Amino acid sequence: MAFSSPISNDELRDYYLIQKVSRKLGTYQNGAELWSNDFWVGVGTGALIGGAAGALVGLGGAFVTGGLLSVAGKAAADITSIALFGTSYESFGDYLLGEWQNYGVAFAVGGLLKGLPLEGIFGATGGTIVKFAGEVGLQPAFSQLATMGVTPGTSFNVISYTMTVITRAATFGISTDSNIMSEMLGYAIMKGTLRGFANGIINANL
Repeated sequence: MAFSSPISNDELRDYYLIQKVSRKLGTYQNGAELWSNDFWVGVGTGALIGGAAGALVGLGGAFVTGGLLSVAGKAAADITSIALFGTSYESFGDYLLGEWQNYGVAFAVGGLLKGLPLEGIFGATGGTIVKFAGEVGLQPAFSQLATMGVTPGTSFNVISYTMTVITRAATFGISTDSNIMSEMLGYAIMKGTLRGFANGIINANL
């Protein structure tokens, strides 16, 4: 009997392409001396983010939907914050280069939280707790760690992390659970906009 792989060749190609691009971005943004420790940290961070995102693309379905909704929420948060309070980025290119790893983390974490049957594994209450921990606590922590990995000289900002956790906790109740994509997208953008407004106020006063 012939063995049939659950992942197609096209999905494997997408996985390796995403991982390769992320690895290159991590190396370029890292800007460290060739073959130095910082260089390899940047390469490794980029490969890890790309591998996680590529794996979710391969899984498809709710994993990709959750990842895209998370990315849309981050984009809405950033646009709101930048529009109202400005930014230190000098151009859109600088913004993309400075934030790509955070979008990668958003896609990976959002995809896992949406795609995995958490309520079936942990029960209704347990599933909600795991989603809360992932969205509110883990995603901003992973984002800071990813930024540290691709940007030498940066450190974990406890104050920024704490404020981000508070704003995420306050908006966690805006659920994106729906069977209609437009409704899910609307909820994600609403949640991101509120978070962007709160984060902009906080960052302006730090």
